[in-house]
Amino acid sequence: MTNPTILYPSYHNVLAHPIRLDSFFDPFVETFKDLKGAWEEFGKTGYMAPLKQHLQIAWDTSQNGTVDYLALTKASISLIGLIPGADAVVPFINMFVDFIFPKLFGRGSQQNAQAQFFELIIEKVKELVDEDFRNFTLNNLLNYLDGMQTALSHFQNDVQIAICQGEQPGLMLDQTPTACTPTTDHLISVRESFKDARTTIETALPHFKNPMLSTNDNTPDFNSDTVLLTLPMYTTAATLNLILHQGYIQFAERWKSVNYDESFINQTKADLQHRIQDYSTTVSTTFEKFKPTLNPSNKESVNKYNRYVRSMTLQSLDIAATWPTLDNVNYPSNVDIQLDQTRLVFSDVAGPWEGNDNITSNIIDVLTPINTGIGFQESSDLRKFTYPRIELQSMQFHGQYVNSKSVEHCYSDGLKLNYKNKTITAGVSNIDESNQNNKHNYGPVINSPITDINVNSQNSQYLDLNSVMVNGGQKVAGCSPLSSNGNSNNAALPNQKINVIYSVQSNDKPEKHADTYRKWGYMSSHIPYDLVPENVIGDIDPDTKQPSLLLKGFPAEKGYGDSIAYVSEPLNGANAVKLTSYQVLKMEVTNQTTQKYRIRIRYATGGDTAASIWFHIIGPSGNDLTNEGHNFSSVSSGNKMFVQGNNGKYVLNILTDSIELPSGQQTILIQNTNSQDLFLDRIEFISLPSTSTPTSTNFVEPESLEKIINQVNQLFSSSSQTELAHTVSDYKIDQVVLKVNALSDDVFGVEKKALRKLVNQAKQLSKARNVLVGGNFEKGHEWALSREATMVANHELFKGDHLLLPPPTLYPSYAYQKIDESKLKSNTRYTVSGFIAQSEHLEVVVSRYGKEVHDMLDIPYEEALPISSDESPNCCKPAACQCSSCDGSQSDSHFFSYSIDVGSLQSDVNLGIEFGLRIAKPNGFAKISNLEIKEDRPLTEKEIKKVQRKEQKWKKAFNQEQAEVATTLQPTLDQINALYQNEDWNGSVHPHVTYQHLSAVVVPTLPKQRHWFMEDREGEHVVLTQQFQQALDRAFQQIEEQNLIHNGNFANGLTDWTVTGDAQLTIFDEDPVLELAHWDASISQTIEIMDFEEDTEYKLRVRGKGKGTVTVQHGEEELETMTFNTTSFTTQEQTFYFEGDTVDVHVQSENNTFLIDSVELIEIIEE
Repeated sequence: MTNPTILYPSYHNVLAHPIRLDSFFDPFVETFKDLKGAWEEFGKTGYMAPLKQHLQIAWDTSQNGTVDYLALTKASISLIGLIPGADAVVPFINMFVDFIFPKLFGRGSQQNAQAQFFELIIEKVKELVDEDFRNFTLNNLLNYLDGMQTALSHFQNDVQIAICQGEQPGLMLDQTPTACTPTTDHLISVRESFKDARTTIETALPHFKNPMLSTNDNTPDFNSDTVLLTLPMYTTAATLNLILHQGYIQFAERWKSVNYDESFINQTKADLQHRIQDYSTTVSTTFEKFKPTLNPSNKESVNKYNRYVRSMTLQSLDIAATWPTLDNVNYPSNVDIQLDQTRLVFSDVAGPWEGNDNITSNIIDVLTPINTGIGFQESSDLRKFTYPRIELQSMQFHGQYVNSKSVEHCYSDGLKLNYKNKTITAGVSNIDESNQNNKHNYGPVINSPITDINVNSQNSQYLDLNSVMVNGGQKVAGCSPLSSNGNSNNAALPNQKINVIYSVQSNDKPEKHADTYRKWGYMSSHIPYDLVPENVIGDIDPDTKQPSLLLKGFPAEKGYGDSIAYVSEPLNGANAVKLTSYQVLKMEVTNQTTQKYRIRIRYATGGDTAASIWFHIIGPSGNDLTNEGHNFSSVSSGNKMFVQGNNGKYVLNILTDSIELPSGQQTILIQNTNSQDLFLDRIEFISLPSTSTPTSTNFVEPESLEKIINQVNQLFSSSSQTELAHTVSDYKIDQVVLKVNALSDDVFGVEKKALRKLVNQAKQLSKARNVLVGGNFEKGHEWALSREATMVANHELFKGDHLLLPPPTLYPSYAYQKIDESKLKSNTRYTVSGFIAQSEHLEVVVSRYGKEVHDMLDIPYEEALPISSDESPNCCKPAACQCSSCDGSQSDSHFFSYSIDVGSLQSDVNLGIEFGLRIAKPNGFAKISNLEIKEDRPLTEKEIKKVQRKEQKWKKAFNQEQAEVATTLQPTLDQINALYQNEDWNGSVHPHVTYQHLSAVVVPTLPKQRHWFMEDREGEHVVLTQQFQQALDRAFQQIEEQNLIHNGNFANGLTDWTVTGDAQLTIFDEDPVLELAHWDASISQTIEIMDFEEDTEYKLRVRGKGKGTVTVQHGEEELETMTFNTTSFTTQEQTFYFEGDTVDVHVQSENNTFLIDSVELIEIIEE
C-alpha cells in the first residue's frame, strides 16, 4: 500500500447507517436494561430461570470490570414499582436477595460466599478513599450474614411455592410452569417466613455498625476508624429489611382476595414507615458525626473531606435517599420510579504538584466570574457549590513550556469548558510571547463523558513538570515527568461523570525554582451519569408505543429564581431550595405527549409549621393550566409520613390530583405564601393511566359518501387509478383513509370496502415513488435513528404510528437517511416533504452539494379537528393564545415542502441526497411522519446551468479535500509501509522493527471523525484511521509474538516480572516506562525456550536511559551483560547463542534512576 489514493476513495462510499460511537456508560446501560426486562418477566410470572441468567451475566461482567456491581445493585432499587400491581405475582425482594447474596444463584465459590457483596463494599470504599483498612475483618458478621441469607431464602422459596414456581422435578426442566393462585395455607407460610426473616435481619442489624466487636456486645456503635466501611454495610442490611417489608406488603395486597389479615398488613405498613424514619436518622446522624472538619485553604484537608463525603454519598446516602419510595402507602406499586439526584461529589485535588498534600489550596470557582484578579472567584468553599444546571460537552486543558534560568517549566495553566450554551475559559495568562523558549497551546478536545482527572509531577533543581491526564491516563496537557515525585490517585467513580472542573492554585512549592501562581491543579465535581439539566416527562414505552407509567421526581435545585438560596440535605440526594416568604421558584418542564398527571411536592417547613403554597402552571400556549393556593397542615398536627432532614421534616403533599398537561413546554411556579421559610426538596409528576375512550365519526349521509368518493378519485391522475396525481402527498392519502374509515359499516359497507381498496393502492403507489425507504417509519425502514427516538401510536393527526424525536438531553435526537445515487435521475428536481404534528427547535437539512435546505421549524401544539367528509384535513384546531407575549406572528406550517435539484450523477462517490431531521436544543422535540422525497420534474436549461455551477464548486472543494487528506496521510503511510516486508500490511514485519518504531507512528487526526449530522456516529474519515490502526495493531502483535520476553514493553504494568526494591511505571511521551529509582532496585524474568536448538542465534535489544545493567544468564555459568550510562534514551543490541533452554533476564539500576522503555529477546531469522 504505497499510495493513499488506494485508500481514500473508499471512505466516500459510506454506509447509509454509520456506526454509532460507543459511550463509556453503554455496558452499564445495556446490562441494566437486560436486568430490567428479566425482572419485568419474573415479576409477572414468577419464572426464575431468565432472571437468574441475567443476574449471572451481571455478576460476571462486574468481575471483569465491565460494570460496577454495587452501582448496578443501587440502580436496581428503582425497579421496585416497575411491574403494574395487577400483574405482579412476586415482590421485588425475591430479586434483590439474589443481588446481595450472589451465592444463591451459584456465583459464590469461596468459603464465606455469603459475605461476597460486603467484601465488594470494602474494596470499593478502599478505592474511593485510598486507604487500606488492613485490620478490618468480617469474621464476626459471618454467622449473622448466614442467618440472614437462610431466612431470606426461606421467604423467597415460600413465595415461589405459593405461586407454583418452586423447584420442579428434573424431568420437567424443559417446561415453563404456569403461575397459580396461592392457597390460604401458602399465604400463611409466606407471612410466617416474612416474620422470621424480619426478626433475623433486625437482630443482626446493630452489629453491622461495628463488626470488629464481639457478637456478645449488645450495644455496638459506629467507630471513627471504620465508619467508612460499616455505614455502607449497615445501609445495605437496612435496605434489605425495608425491601422485605415492602415486598411482603405488595405480595399480600396482590392476593388479598384469597386471605388478608388487614390489621397485620396495616401494622406492617406502619412498621415500614417507622423503619424508614429510624434508619434514615441513623445514616444522617452518623454521616454528620464523623464528617471531617474542612479547611478549604489546605489541600490535605480538602482531600480528606472529599474522600469521606464521596464514599459516604456513593455507598450510603444515595441509597438512603431512595428509602422513602419504598413506602407502599405514599408510593404506588404500578409505576417506574425515577428520581433525579443533583448532589455533587468531588474528586481529590490533583496538583498543582504532587508528593506533599500539606500545602495551601486556592480553589477557583470557574462558574463565578468577577472583574478582579484572575477573573473568577478565588478561595472558594466547595461546600457552597451547587448543581449548575448545565451539561458539560467537552473540554481542553492549556499547557505551557518555558525554559528560564536553566529551569524547565512545563505544566497546565488553564482550561476551557464547553457547555451546550456557553464556553468557560479560565487561566492562560501572563504568557511572555517575546520569549522564544516559551511554548503554549491547548491540548486535544476531550468529549464527555469524562470520568477522572489526575496529575503526575516532578520537581527538582532543573525540572518543574506536571502532566494532566484524564479518563484513566490520557495525557491532555503539560510534560510527562522523567522521574515522578508523586501522582494523584483519582479513579473513575461508578456511574458518575464530571460536570465541572475547578482550578486550584497553591502558594507553596516543592522546590525554590518551581512556579506557583500560573501552575494549576484541578478538582472535579461529579454527578450521576444520567442526570441532565432538563426536566422531561411524557416518556413513551417502546413496546406498547403508548405513554409509560412513570413517577419522575425533579429536585427543586433544578429550578431557578431571584436570590434563591440552597441548603444542604444529604439524605435527599439534592440540596433543598430555601424559599423565604413570598419568594418564587420557577421550573421548566418538557412534556412529550399529552396526558394526565398527579403532581406532588416534597418539602419541609421551619419549626414544623403549616405550609401555604401558591401553585401555578403556564402551558405551551401561554395559558394558565392551574393557578391556585394550597394550605397544608404541619406534620405534628396529623398522622403524616416524614423523614427528618437538616432543615425540618420532609413530607409529601398533593398539589393537583389529576391535571391534563398538553405536550410542549410547561412553566411551573411555586410560591411560599407563608411567613415561615419553606424548604423544597422535589416536585413529582406521576403519569396516570388513560381513562378516556377515543371518539369516532360515523358518516351515514349519502352526501358524505359522494364527497369521500370524489376525494378518493382525486388521488389518482386518471380513471385507470394506476398513477397518483402529481400534487397528492403521502399525508393527503392518510387523511383520505381516515375519512373512508369513518363511513358507516352498516350503511355503506360495500362502498367502504371498495374505497378502502383504492386508498390502499394509492398508499402503495406513494411508497413506490418515494425514494426514501420507510417514509412512515414502518417496519423495514432505512432511517438511522438516535438512541431515544421512538415510535408512538394512536395520535389523532396520524393514520398510523409516528416518530417522536425526544429532547436531546443525554444523547442527540435525530432521524437521518441517505438516498443512494443509483436511485436518482440526472438533471431532475426532487420534492422533499413531510408532516409535523408538533415541534420545537426542529432542524431540517437536505443536502447534496452542501445543505441546499437548512430550516428550523417550530410548530405549536394544536388539537385535531373532528374528521369531516369535505376536503379539509383534521389538522388543526388553533390553540388559544392568552399570554401577553403573543405578537400575532405566523407559526410554521404542519406540512413542509422543499425542492432540491440533482445535476449529473456522481456514482463514483455515491453522492446521493442526505435528509436529516434533528432537535437543535435540549428542550425541543418533534412528532413527525409522512416523509417523502419524490421526483418532481426535469430541470430547465437555466436550472441545469445553475446546478452545474453548484456541482463545479462542490467538485473543486471535494478534490481539494481529497488532496489535503492524501498529503496528511502520506507520511504515516510511508512509516507503516516501512514496517512491513514488501509493504504488505497483511504480511510480516521486518526483523529490525521494534516497539519504538511503532511508537513513532502517529495516526493522523483527520477532520471528519464524527458524522456531519449525527454527532454520535462515525464520520467518513474513520474508515481510514481504522485501517492505519489495524496495520499498527497487526505489527504490534507480531513483535509481541517474536519477543521471548513476556510484557517486554510494560504495556501490562509489571505483570510477568519479579520486582525487587523501588520499581514503578511512569509515563514518558505517553508510553509506559519502567523506573528503577535506586541502585538496589531490579526486575527479572525467567523464560523457557520452546523447541530449543543450540545453533539458533538470538538478539537482546533494550532501550533505556540512565545508569544500569541488563544481564542474560543461560546454561550453568554463562552470563551476557549489557551496560547503560546515558543521559538520553538509546537502544543497544547484542547477539549470542544460548547453552540451554532456560534463560534468566535481569535488569539492575546502578545509580539513582534507570529508565527502561522495552526489553526484547528475539530469535534471529534471515529475511
